[in-house]
Amino acid sequence: MYPNQVQITKLNQLFGYCRYVWNQSLVNCNQLYVDGTRETFIY
Repeated sequence: MYPNQVQITKLNQLFGYCRYVWNQSLVNCNQLYVDGTRETFIY
């Protein structure tokens, strides 16, 4: 399966969004580690 140019553009945009969210989460986790805070997760 080969994506066309429009699909490639959309996939690249989606991966960019995912990378941004991942990096922001990583910054948050690193800051919590530096502060010595434990984050609790409620599911």
